[in-house]
Amino acid sequence: MGNGRAWWPWLAVLAAVVGVLVLGVVTFAPLAGEDGLQVSANRAQFTGGFVLAGAVPLILAVRWARRRSSELATPTVPAPDAVARAKELLAEMVAEQWREEARLRLLDDPDSIPVCWRTPEQAALMDHPANIQSGAEQRLWWTASSADIAALGTRFRGTRRRRLVILGGPGAGKTTPAVQLLLHLLATRPQHPDEPVPVLFPIAGWDTGRFPRLQD
Repeated sequence: MGNGRAWWPWLAVLAAVVGVLVLGVVTFAPLAGEDGLQVSANRAQFTGGFVLAGAVPLILAVRWARRRSSELATPTVPAPDAVARAKELLAEMVAEQWREEARLRLLDDPDSIPVCWRTPEQAALMDHPANIQSGAEQRLWWTASSADIAALGTRFRGTRRRRLVILGGPGAGKTTPAVQLLLHLLATRPQHPDEPVPVLFPIAGWDTGRFPRLQD
C-alpha cells in the first residue's frame, strides 16, 4: 500500500493547472461569438501576463511535488540508537507500572505464598516439543514455583517462540507468576540486550468487537 501523504504535493500542482485552464477558458470563450476574435485578443493582453508569470512557478511546483512525493512515499527507517532508546524508555515505563502493581498486591511483603505449577496432563494443550525447545523430541515436562521465578525465567528464555500460557481456576494465582516473570525479565534485560521488551496485556481489556484478531 502506498503512502497517501505522497499525493498531497500534487494538489498544489493541480490547483495551479486548474487556474491556468480557467484563464484559458475566460480568454478564448468569446471566440464563438460575434467579434469574438477581437474580444479574445483584448482579454489575452490582460490574462497572458498571468499565464506567462505562472509558467515558471508551475514548472518549479512540478519539480517540488515530484521530490516531495518521493520523500513521503519512502518510509523512514529509525536509526538503531533511536530504537535502542525507545526500547529502554518502554522498559522503564513497564517496570514502573508493574512494580507499583506488585506493591499493591503485596507480592513482596515479605514474600508471596509459593504456588507450584506444572504442565497439564492433556498433551493437546501443548505445542509440539520441537516448537517449544530446539532438539526436543518427546513431550516436555515443566515444573515451576512462584518462590523461584528466576528458574521459570531461564526456562522461558530457552523456548523457541517465547510462549507461555498459565492456566488455573479463579483465585489460583495466575496473575502473580505473570507479574513476577515480567519484572524478572525486565530486571535481567541488561544481560539480554537484544530481547524484545516484555509487556503485560490483561486479556480482560481486549475489545474483540473492535479488534477481532489478536494481531490487530
